[in-house]
Amino acid sequence: MLSIFTDSLPKSVVAGVALWAGVSYFVTGPEAGARVARADFLPVCEANFKHLAQTMGAQRLRALPEPSFDPMQDMAAEHVKRLRDNPFMMQMRQMSGGMGDLFGIDQMADAALEQMGAAKRQAQRAYREARARIERETAGTIAKAGDVCSCVVNAAIQETRTEWAIFAGSLTMIAPQPVKTFDQTMAQVHRAGGCDAAGKAGA
Repeated sequence: MLSIFTDSLPKSVVAGVALWAGVSYFVTGPEAGARVARADFLPVCEANFKHLAQTMGAQRLRALPEPSFDPMQDMAAEHVKRLRDNPFMMQMRQMSGGMGDLFGIDQMADAALEQMGAAKRQAQRAYREARARIERETAGTIAKAGDVCSCVVNAAIQETRTEWAIFAGSLTMIAPQPVKTFDQTMAQVHRAGGCDAAGKAGA
């Protein structure tokens, strides 16, 4: 049927149509898709990507267990402090005539308190480092929004190349459904893992 239609047209017209279709498919179509996507879809994609990254980062921070301390250990520390600082021990120090801690109680108490304090400090430091790591990773993901969304746009344009060629070839008078719902194609590309977190096209 198509051959009958083309046979009735001058060869110059057929050649012109074929040339126009080729230019639309390989040049003006993708360019039109890129311009529309940059203006209408890319900013929305980047905003959604950043919001999602921030939300996931906040969820990770909330799920991070805060450092917990054994209440029995705190109670033991208080007992050690009271033993070291009670009036009897103070009198014993005075009676030692400047010879220091005769029975080694002060030394043992200080060692026990330092050990318990070190455990607390280590737990608190690990918690702070974990929070800082999550915050760095979240910031790094947010910084990749432009690269990831550009990759998604390019991949989606390739999937709808014919429709963008029709759109450009008709001087925007015909907008196929995939052009109208281009954001849905972008979402499908992203869900399918078409672009990784570094903004590179997948295999």
